[in-house]
Amino acid sequence: MTTTEHVSAADAFVSSYKEGAGIPGTGNTVTGAAMHRDLYRQSEDPAAVRKRDAGQARVLGLGFMVFFAILSCISFWINGALYPYVAVLSDLELPIEGVAYPAEDEPAEGAEEAQEGRLHEGAEFVVGYAPVDGREQSAAPTGVSLGKVVNDPDRELEADELAVHVSVNKDWTSRVIFPGNLAKEFPPTTLTYGSSENPEGFQLLVLPGRQHAWKNAKLMGFMPTRCLLYLGLVMGALGLIVPALLVPFYKVWMRYVTAPLGFVNTRIILGIVFFLVLTPMALIARVFGKDRLRRAPLPKGESYWVPREQQRDHRHFEKGF
Repeated sequence: MTTTEHVSAADAFVSSYKEGAGIPGTGNTVTGAAMHRDLYRQSEDPAAVRKRDAGQARVLGLGFMVFFAILSCISFWINGALYPYVAVLSDLELPIEGVAYPAEDEPAEGAEEAQEGRLHEGAEFVVGYAPVDGREQSAAPTGVSLGKVVNDPDRELEADELAVHVSVNKDWTSRVIFPGNLAKEFPPTTLTYGSSENPEGFQLLVLPGRQHAWKNAKLMGFMPTRCLLYLGLVMGALGLIVPALLVPFYKVWMRYVTAPLGFVNTRIILGIVFFLVLTPMALIARVFGKDRLRRAPLPKGESYWVPREQQRDHRHFEKGF
């Protein structure tokens, strides 16, 4: 009689699932308890789902903003944003006799190493200036400063000196050092090598480092860094103000980017760690007779209990992680 009543109660309990009460699913037909797989089939409130997705989209937008900002700062730094003045020598045909080495140049005979991407030590450049603050162009001095190339990064500037960092095929080792007494009123704008009659003469445009980096910095050689920074700022603003607009992007990102990455991480990377790290460690341990899991049977009469000289504080159970 008791068994019949128990089964009837279980049937009623299961039927309540089928009618939409509680956790949906078939449940265990004997006890009426929900099956483990049914715990993941709970229907959620649509409003709660939208709120959760918007929160995740906000985090994703802010994360992209921070990531793009870090990439942009690195790119600006690589392109000379921290230098006061810069010039670029990359589009000219190298090497230029007496002026510059190409980045792929072979070391000269007897030299210890190649002078990759550098101007020749001691090469002289005429510094050109331009007026500022509405001054007339005729007020700008011409050809009054002579700068020399210094490739020593440890060489400190004197109090009355300025330097233009010159990029030779993206190598910033070379500096043209010149007197800086005119730079406050007339900032340097050009570096000229040779004269107009010299067929090997040429002129380099000088820009403030931040201005050059902002205009010319590119990621992977084609995408302007400032565009990536703008994109990050837009995504961060949307994440803070209207995260719902990022929800479609969030769903695409989770499904087609993070899911494949999770597949790679859990199968390939962890597999490599297991077979290339853990397996050799286990084999070495077996060679030396180690049994860290204590799987070997003990002689009859010995206990498998491990004696503890000092009892642990019971509060360590409260800190599972």
